[in-house]
Amino acid sequence: MRIEADPKGTLQRIGPVPGDEATWRERLHAAFGTVGDAFALTELDRLITACKLSDGSIDPIRINAVLAAIDGVRPRNELEAMLAAEIAITHGLVIDFLHKAKRAQYLPQLEAQGRLAAKLMRALAGHIELLAKLQRGGEQTVRVEHVHVHAGGQAVVGHVAVGGRG
Repeated sequence: MRIEADPKGTLQRIGPVPGDEATWRERLHAAFGTVGDAFALTELDRLITACKLSDGSIDPIRINAVLAAIDGVRPRNELEAMLAAEIAITHGLVIDFLHKAKRAQYLPQLEAQGRLAAKLMRALAGHIELLAKLQRGGEQTVRVEHVHVHAGGQAVVGHVAVGGRG
């Protein structure tokens, strides 16, 4: 994606490389699991806002990295694309907070940055789990390996409840 900003980092233009608009739109739609411009462009705008640096400037490399992560998920619909975007942005925040914790000079700073990183990591894990569940359609796979039942033995496959009324 071509992202142009002025020297202060203010976004001037975002879009395809000249002459490649059809391919750009097709790839943008595929990346966001949608068929229309409205959702893809709105999400792209949200990502740009989320990827701004602390001084408000635009970092094209960061935006393209987030887009690559979303595209790598191969979302099949808008919901999966939203989760993929949240995962990519949250991952960046986790890394930022861990870096801040590493640079902390005082224990309260370290604890605060570490707590925020830990909370974000839990949220990130939950989002990844939800996305995986959506992508597999709620199906679960159970794989059993190396089960040996010797002559005269019995095996039970499934949930076994032990105890009860005595």
